[in-house]
Amino acid sequence: MLLQLGDQLIRNERIALFELVKNAYDADASFVRVTMKHVDSKEEGEIVIEDDGSGMDMDTLVNAWMEPGTDFRAKQFEERERTPKYGRLPIGEKGIGRFAVHKLGNIIEMVTRKKDNPEIAVKIDWRIFETKKYLSGVTVDIQERQPKVFKKGNSGTRIKITALRSVWERGMIRNAYRAITSIINPFEFKEAKFRVEFNYPDMRDFLEGLIKPEEIQEYALWHATCTMEGNSFNMQFRFNPWPSMEGKIDPREKIIQENILDPYKKKPEELDLSKHKIGNLRMELYVYDRAFSVMKLLMGSKRQLERYLDKNGGIRVYRDGVRVYDYGEKGNDWLDLDLRRVNVPALRISNNIVVGAVFLEREKSESLVEKTNREGFVENRAYNLFAKAVLYAITRLENERYIDKSNIRAVFGPTMKTEPVYATFNVLRDKIKKKIQDRKLRKELIRQIDRAENEYNEVKENLLKSSGAGLSLSIVIHEFEKIIKELVKVVEREKSSQRIAKLVRHLAKLTEGFTALVRRGRLESHDLKEIIDQALFNIEYRLEAHRIRVIKGFSDIKWDTMVHCTRNYILMVLMNILDNSIWWLARKHNKKEGVKKIYITITRKIDGGVAVIIADNGSGFTIPIEHVVKPFVTTKPGGMGLGLYIADEIMKAHKGKLIFPEKGDISLPDEIDGAVVGLLFRRDTK
Repeated sequence: MLLQLGDQLIRNERIALFELVKNAYDADASFVRVTMKHVDSKEEGEIVIEDDGSGMDMDTLVNAWMEPGTDFRAKQFEERERTPKYGRLPIGEKGIGRFAVHKLGNIIEMVTRKKDNPEIAVKIDWRIFETKKYLSGVTVDIQERQPKVFKKGNSGTRIKITALRSVWERGMIRNAYRAITSIINPFEFKEAKFRVEFNYPDMRDFLEGLIKPEEIQEYALWHATCTMEGNSFNMQFRFNPWPSMEGKIDPREKIIQENILDPYKKKPEELDLSKHKIGNLRMELYVYDRAFSVMKLLMGSKRQLERYLDKNGGIRVYRDGVRVYDYGEKGNDWLDLDLRRVNVPALRISNNIVVGAVFLEREKSESLVEKTNREGFVENRAYNLFAKAVLYAITRLENERYIDKSNIRAVFGPTMKTEPVYATFNVLRDKIKKKIQDRKLRKELIRQIDRAENEYNEVKENLLKSSGAGLSLSIVIHEFEKIIKELVKVVEREKSSQRIAKLVRHLAKLTEGFTALVRRGRLESHDLKEIIDQALFNIEYRLEAHRIRVIKGFSDIKWDTMVHCTRNYILMVLMNILDNSIWWLARKHNKKEGVKKIYITITRKIDGGVAVIIADNGSGFTIPIEHVVKPFVTTKPGGMGLGLYIADEIMKAHKGKLIFPEKGDISLPDEIDGAVVGLLFRRDTK
């Protein structure tokens, strides 16, 4: 059973070494040295792990180290018993880390000494156990003796493992090196009170070309330090151009202070770490740019940097400065960074361009429980909250990074391209089939959706075939995705509703409008007041749900508000801007009643044209105005940053423009003190 436990609980040799190094940390050691000799041979190979920790006396050895599953460390933690020298709380708690020695080899020879105690020598040969039926038929040699290894009052533990269970190949040795050197926080390497040494004297070239963790930071273009306590979030962000970029791109710093939001919710929902015993979080993030046009500016270490990021990129977790395995390992995309980047590659970061760490305090994070198999934390509610908070910090970094990334591309090329997320109609069909009881209405809705999907596919194909159509594919896709999601919400709430039918018919008409534009359809005269009313009708459900008061400053206007435009496109622009207002109003006012307001009016006092003005009392713009219309620039967690970019492109197609007037430029109610966006139409657009 002991052999099977050691084999099944410890996944591989790399984790086995990792566990033995952690044991040295718990033993209050200042260093641990791992030496490997002739490990390409099972018979001749040996692995030695030695530390200068507190060591063990006979009682601890027999009743703790040699007893499977003992609660020795768990009790130490419960009683908050800290080590005498460095004041550490134990990292291990399940009493299975010692099985790591049995994973590595058949013969275990351990020498240990506690201060002011005799030295103890232990020898275990697992091959003998395999020949006996009962434990009573096997003896384990344990001797107390005068110090031979730990002399002059020194304490510590030395474990020698021979008769190896595996032949160590080059890749295994390099992976072991990476694993045990990653146990210590790489961002505070020089200040660490626990050093890890790795020696492989037989073939030193196995480790050549491996950049040390402390060397990697100087190559990062972006760096952020984040702290999270309760529901508050603070980030110090810095953009550090390389010397080869000097004079062309300026460095940039920013401090962000706000509340933590759920990155998966479209409606702002605050997260509070204090709901579980997680404690305060601190994060250190270094982000790189691996585009060919950028990497060629890096002299000398380009290839080594790429190799390091391929093997070591990702977000790791450290508790009291010691790593929690195996977050940040290749294959463990615990935050779904790579999956997120598939949809929006220009904005999102992947594991192979970030080196980051999350730091926890052992004493305050007991709700985060390590799995027995050493593959991270048990995925309970506390863990889910923890992961969401970490992802929120990454999202905020991504949004800031994109501003500088677009500047880098503008100077050093090539230009970034937007890549859309494809909307699906199947989800909406399924919802209607399940929720709508009226057979006639259900059949009509499905027919309209099928029609809309056919039109959408035709538009998509035409746009893909022709780059000269004058329209961005993302315009069509973004609007379809948004309207379909809104319809799904309505269908879920209402089993039968003529309003649903109207919205679906609007979707079908919208596709007709898109098709007409692709086919060089004509612009027509439309009343801006009617288009605004239609936009408000389409999102009436959301406005009521968020308890937002809409102030119509255009209702009493007597002068002509007709403009030449494509109605559905202007309707889409208005809905995008209103969608932003809804989100930021909820972000600022959260659950406050009766304070969220949107003001809409029409004016002819700007640049001789006619402008629709949408303003609110939300947070206002949190990024520079010159960047808000760039694709994928957003500070909204989970947002794509396409809304205002699309709006700007549509207004340009109408020979108008998107404007951002200041409050003094136009007349607004006193309580409207947030973002102000305008759609400016020229009078001569016919």
